[in-house]
Amino acid sequence: MGVNNSELIREELIFLDYEASDKKDLITKMGTYAQLKGYVKESFLEAILKREEVYPTGLRGENLAIAIPHTDAIHINEPAVFFSRLKNTVKFKEMGIGVDDIDVQLVFMLLIKTPEDQVDMLSNLMGLFVKHDMAEILKNSTDKEEIYNTLVSIVSNN
Repeated sequence: MGVNNSELIREELIFLDYEASDKKDLITKMGTYAQLKGYVKESFLEAILKREEVYPTGLRGENLAIAIPHTDAIHINEPAVFFSRLKNTVKFKEMGIGVDDIDVQLVFMLLIKTPEDQVDMLSNLMGLFVKHDMAEILKNSTDKEEIYNTLVSIVSNN
C-alpha cells in the first residue's frame, strides 16, 4: 500500500443529501469541487466522465446500490475518497456489462494515485455489501462524525 487508507477520508469530501439531476451532473459537480480543493488536475473531469461511459461503476447488492467512479492516477494530485449520499437516486450503468441501470444513492469517487491502491480500495468498498450495519449508517445517519468514522473503518477494512 502506498498510502494509509484511513488518511484518504477527508471531512471536506463528505457530502450528505447531495443533489444532482443525473450521473453527468453529479460527476461534474463532484469533480469540479475536487479540482477546486486541489485534489485533482484540470484533466480529471473529462477523464472521469469518459471512463464512466466506457467502464460503468454502478454496483447493486441486496439492500444497497453504490457507484465508484474513478479514473487514471495521472489526473490526481492528492489521494482521497470523495463520498456523497444523494438526496435522490441517480442512474448509473451496472459495472461489467454496462446494460442495466442502477438507482444509486451512495457514491464513492476514488481519487487514487496507484493501481494497487485502487484495487485495494475497490475491494474494501465491496465489503459494504456484507457489512449491512455500516451500509445503514452511510444511508441513514445524520451525524457527520459517525459517517466519517464509518468511512475510515470501511476503507481501512476493519
